[in-house]
Amino acid sequence: MPRPFGAWAPALNIAELKARTPRPSMFSAGFMFGSGKNVYYSPEAMAHFKDPQQFRDAVDTVVKMRFSDRPFGHAMRPPPYVHIKCFGVFSILVAGMAAMQNWFYSSYVPANNPSWRKVMNKEWEEAMNNSPWDHRTHVWKYAEVNAACLGNTVDLGQRKFYIPA
Repeated sequence: MPRPFGAWAPALNIAELKARTPRPSMFSAGFMFGSGKNVYYSPEAMAHFKDPQQFRDAVDTVVKMRFSDRPFGHAMRPPPYVHIKCFGVFSILVAGMAAMQNWFYSSYVPANNPSWRKVMNKEWEEAMNNSPWDHRTHVWKYAEVNAACLGNTVDLGQRKFYIPA
């Protein structure tokens, strides 16, 4: 009795499934990346054409013309190896940004620029001497790590009684 599926039919038993399933040793990564270039012409489809080779040539031409020969593509056709080229452009942009940051932070940060260092030291000095929460900040500037606090820790109010160690 013929099967109702046409050219393709599911495997009905384990032996048929094993016969259709390729062996793991036949797997290659080239099949994965080159599968878009390979075209399978089924004999059932080729039987409809008077000259099957002409159809195969036309399909192969269309497949080859998917990508442009130009390095940056042409019209709607993308260039070959577009991912590699995009990664190259992205790498150039990242390298340029890194170079600009390196130049900026090596030229303009306070550690290397005396005028900015002078301004920043002045700002920090004013900030410490004119602190809005405690006007004795400059006394215990370096005493937060190792210092003795007089008074009970549960008392209300500010803890101003720092003794620098």
